[in-house]
Formats: sequence, C-alpha cells, structure tokens
Amino acid sequence: MTAGARDILVWGAGAIGGTVAAYLARAGHRVTCVDTAAAHREAIAANGLRISGPVATFTARVTAVSPEALQGTWPLAIFAVKAHHSTPAAQALRPHLALDGAVVTLQNGLSHVDVAAVLGAERVYAGMVGFAADVLEPGHMRFGKGGDLAVGRPGHPVDAKLDEIVAVLRAFEPRTVATDRIESFLWGKLGFVAILYGTTVGMSPLAVLLRDPQFFPLWYGLARELMAVADAEGIAPELFDDFDLTAFRPGAPLDGARRCLAATAAGVAGPNAKPHSGMWRDLNLHKRRTEIDAQLVPIVQLGGRHGLPCHLLDRVCTMIHDIEAGRRIQSDAAVHELLAFAQELDASGARQTLSTVAR
Repeated sequence: MTAGARDILVWGAGAIGGTVAAYLARAGHRVTCVDTAAAHREAIAANGLRISGPVATFTARVTAVSPEALQGTWPLAIFAVKAHHSTPAAQALRPHLALDGAVVTLQNGLSHVDVAAVLGAERVYAGMVGFAADVLEPGHMRFGKGGDLAVGRPGHPVDAKLDEIVAVLRAFEPRTVATDRIESFLWGKLGFVAILYGTTVGMSPLAVLLRDPQFFPLWYGLARELMAVADAEGIAPELFDDFDLTAFRPGAPLDGARRCLAATAAGVAGPNAKPHSGMWRDLNLHKRRTEIDAQLVPIVQLGGRHGLPCHLLDRVCTMIHDIEAGRRIQSDAAVHELLAFAQELDASGARQTLSTVAR
C-alpha cells in the first residue's frame, strides 16, 4: 500500500463516483463503494471497476456493498448520488461518517445544501466537477473528457482539512483546487446545465443544437434567466470550461454571449465528445427521472422569491416532467417549441422584468 493511503467511502458509484473511486483505488487508497444497483455491485466484485475511453483505460479493485450491508465508519466520504436522492442517501450515510469526518459532494446543482441539512454544514464540502463520464454497463465507466475540479466549504475560507481533501482528489484530477468561493463555481456550471436541459427535450446531438444560430435566443434566454437569479443571490459565477455565465447578465452585449456559446459548442464537439448530455441519457437510454427537480426547479423558486419570473426555465422544467411521465416524447420539434416560446417572451417584453429588477 502506498504511503499516505486512506480509507475512503464513495457513496454512489455511477459515472462520477465510480470514475473517481477507480482513480483513488489505483493510487493506493482503500476504497469502499456503496451503490444501490445489485448488478453494478456484482460486476465490480467479479471484474473490478473498469475505466475505458480516450482519457484512460484500466481496472481497479474496490469493495462494493449495498447501503444496508455497509458496516463501520469512515473519515472521508465522496458523495456522488443523483441530486434528487441526496437527502435519503445522506441519512443512510450519517451513521457511517466519523464524528470528525468530512463528506465531499460531487454533484451538479446546489445539493450540498440538502446534504448539509442532514450531516451538518461543518462536515460538508461541495465540489464542482468538470469532467465527462458515462456508465456503459454495470461495473464499466467511459471516461470521455477530463475537466476542472474545485472543492470548498460554502461560506468558509480554505482550511487544513480542505487542503487534505484536495491532496487526495489530485490522484484523480491534478488540477483540483481549493476555493473559498465554491458557490460561484457551482452557479457557473448551473448556467451550462440549464442550457443542457433545453437540448435534452430534443434528439439532435448536443453540438449540433448549440452550433445552430437559429437556437441562439433559446440558449441565451435560459442562461440569462439563471444569471439574473445569481445576481439577485449576490453570486458572481466563475467560468466553467469555456462557458461564462456572466456573458448572459441582463444588459450585457450580445456579442459576448454569442462568443461564449460558440466556444462551448466547439468544446462539446469532436470525436471523443459525448453526443448527448447525461440528462438526455437518463431519459432516452435509462428511462429514469432526471435531476431537474433538484437542479433547475429550485432556481425557478428562488427567482420567484426575488420577483424574477423564470418563464423559460419553468417551461423547460414542465417539458422535462412531461417526458418523464410519458406525456411527451423527445423530439427536435420540442426544441423548436421552446425556441418559439423564448421568442414570444422577447416579443412580449416579459424579459424586461428580469432586466429592470436585476439592475
């Protein structure tokens, strides 16, 4: 075992958690994965945790158990369940986290708030993940693209424990940084997530939809509504890859938003890129709920509390709910329907409320 090896619990061994777990195990840490999917656990036990793709190809040995079978406590837990499972998963994790232990949430959105409500804010560190991975089959992840990883405890400065966590995570992503502005990183990615949900109602590849100039009013409208809520919350979003949410601030020049979307489209294109988002795969391949209720719905609610009607974000949430319930199918016609709604909002002047209040 390598010097400095640690006992690490990974709660949720899917695309994010499984990829990180494999790297930490390969670095010599003693990794235990908790996952609810029996087929996934059985494949890991039989064949190891397999990573393939353009970034790396290797197999790591980890322990994989169900939540019910887990015994013992851990000083460090990586928390990577779907956002809408955060509260029950945190409740199941609680007896297995040491009293002075720490948990790192590697999720999209603001789910660290739900986890902190269960485990205590003093033990929860939030992470912003920028890499791309998918579960190909039980026990097998495709690591498609590396990306930035930022970790911090919301509202607190960088401390010794955070430095230790970052040192561990650098075995996975050498660019991992400690920050006292983690909420800014999370909101910066949320702007990109909002656009991804807009593309999810359709069938065309992500890069195709982002590159098509006719859809600019739609992507612009989604990001602008989210930026207005961030402003109202006092958040200054950080850059996420090539995506700069501040380019969509109400009143900002449109050229900046166009350049941002062009750079983002270029970043998701290429032979090794994912043709579709994780939420598209949730709906189309896995036939399961997306994380929208824990990611965009809270933003719409926050906007309402600030007097900022998020009409377009709300419409996307409704359409995703309809697809989840089988009342609607994914189709490019649905993307055009969203575009028409965004153009109606602009024509009616409904966005003026956003611009006026945000100032």
